Amino acid sequence: MTRIEFNTFGTESVDVKFSCTDKHGLLNLAIIEECPVPHIDYSSDAEGNYYFNSQQEEICPVCDENILITVEANWIRGFVSIEHKKAQEGSIRIIENYKTLDAYSEHQIKAILFNSDCLKTFQSKISAIKQLNEITIESNELEKTLKVQLFIALMDCLQNYLSSKLINSVLNDESLLEKFVIRFLGVRNDRYKLTSHFSKREQMRVLVKKELLDIEYDDLSIVENIYFDTFHSTGMPSVDELKNIVLKKHDIIYRNGKTQEGQGIEVNKLTIVNVIERVEAFVIEMDTCLRTISK
Repeated sequence: MTRIEFNTFGTESVDVKFSCTDKHGLLNLAIIEECPVPHIDYSSDAEGNYYFNSQQEEICPVCDENILITVEANWIRGFVSIEHKKAQEGSIRIIENYKTLDAYSEHQIKAILFNSDCLKTFQSKISAIKQLNEITIESNELEKTLKVQLFIALMDCLQNYLSSKLINSVLNDESLLEKFVIRFLGVRNDRYKLTSHFSKREQMRVLVKKELLDIEYDDLSIVENIYFDTFHSTGMPSVDELKNIVLKKHDIIYRNGKTQEGQGIEVNKLTIVNVIERVEAFVIEMDTCLRTISK
């Protein structure tokens, strides 16, 4: 059984082409399209020796007999092999189909990159929340609802800043792009792997965009580590003070305004003022730090 090598980085699926004999004894070209490449764990510690694999059965379009196609892949290379009696030896060819962003994700990225002044956007939204927090509503129930919505909006402002700042920074700065790739591929001090990946820069950018959009920006511990690995700065503010505020937001949304112990969470005007102060101070310190790094 012949194994044909292909480059896995940025490859979503492969087309398999081979020559096969039909029922009349004539040689024809058979094409099996979009055989999926198995998901690769880029953070795996395996030094290129472990392969993720997938198998699928197909019907040969030339002879109508069963074919077993096996696709093996890791972060260095991949192999395709077929089990088919009538496939001509040495005729197998592989076409790599690269990953692309779907229209929705591409629109997200373009919208985020369109607004590069992340701090200004953040401050504009915070200013609106401050004004809304001064509004008094006669209905106590509506007043509580307003304050809860302002609290959630505050956390959304923080997450939007963190996501927009990281995406703008990484996609607009080649050195940060490479640092981010090194971080999310889990590779350090290995020039072979880096050379292999950076030689396919366009595919790399697609993977980076997907990774940036998939980050859970409300998981501040993960976000903090990503920022540190990408910007390599020890001067960034700690997220420890903000973690409990994010957890409070989760309780409000997913526990219907109650803690894990079943206690009701009170959000009032003073709560909003205090949270604004802490979030605003964090973002301003973070932005100042990142501007210093980029100089």
